[in-house]
Amino acid sequence: RANGLFWLSLFFIFLVLIVSGRKGLYALVGLVFSFAVIYRFIVPQILAGRNAVWVAILGAFLMLVVTLYTSHGMNKKSIAAFFGIAGTLLFVGLMAQWTVGVLHFTGYGAEEASFLKQEVGDNLNLIGLVVAGIIIAAIGILDDVAVTQASTVFSLATTSPLLRRWDLFRKAMEVGKDHISAVINTLVLAYTGAALPLTLLFSLHSAPIQYITSLEFVTEEIVRTVISSAGLVLAVPLTTLVAVLFASRPEER
Repeated sequence: RANGLFWLSLFFIFLVLIVSGRKGLYALVGLVFSFAVIYRFIVPQILAGRNAVWVAILGAFLMLVVTLYTSHGMNKKSIAAFFGIAGTLLFVGLMAQWTVGVLHFTGYGAEEASFLKQEVGDNLNLIGLVVAGIIIAAIGILDDVAVTQASTVFSLATTSPLLRRWDLFRKAMEVGKDHISAVINTLVLAYTGAALPLTLLFSLHSAPIQYITSLEFVTEEIVRTVISSAGLVLAVPLTTLVAVLFASRPEER
């Protein structure tokens, strides 16, 4: 399979470079850095017994700073996107921490968690690992939404310089609402596609929906989807607001 994966990856890189050019190259550099942060910082720190939640948040900020800078440069647009994502990530972390406590998660929802616990021992907090996974899963989609909203605001401010702040915010939110509806649908379908064999298995045995949703590994996926979607919804107005404040308006000039 190694040869097949190599050619598939090469095709993906070629497609990105042909369509996106230099920005695509910078995006690939950011992607490599994100993998480096995950496997050289987040994973070793968690295995060493550090708090998984704070390690995930710190790693997320490291990834954001580099990927936003390499892909979009150090300008008002990328700074606005960073603040929008940072605020939303804190919300996602707090909401995930509260949810796993309320729903009495044990951290053993996934089968591999038991093997991991046997290998690492008491140094690993499985509850924190669940929260860290939710935070990392939310980063990519928040990056997409925040950058799009910041770009929309600054494009509108450039093409329509007479727009006041409220009008600029309202028009950018029209784009954001469309983006929310499209991306939420993408999130749900992505998680459903990943769990399709399990869904078919439950359908064969006609298990009650209450029983299915009470299983921890199913609940984890639902919580991950709902919290990621909630973060997505919050990121749109928050990033739009920050970008509007950063954009130069007529009354300021």
